[in-house]
Amino acid sequence: MKIIADLIRKTIDIIRNAYYNKSIERGEKYARRKNNSFNNRLHNSPSTLAQWNES
Repeated sequence: MKIIADLIRKTIDIIRNAYYNKSIERGEKYARRKNNSFNNRLHNSPSTLAQWNES
């Protein structure tokens, strides 16, 4: 049972990391294209960085 729980937890972590990577990439592309300072602030905000460090 414990092994299955660990597997599920690892899978969720992998999916979550992939999702965060994708969203940050998308944000950087958008920021480059629009040269949008608001978007840069958004991605460098403490909450986003904290979220990133958690995973």
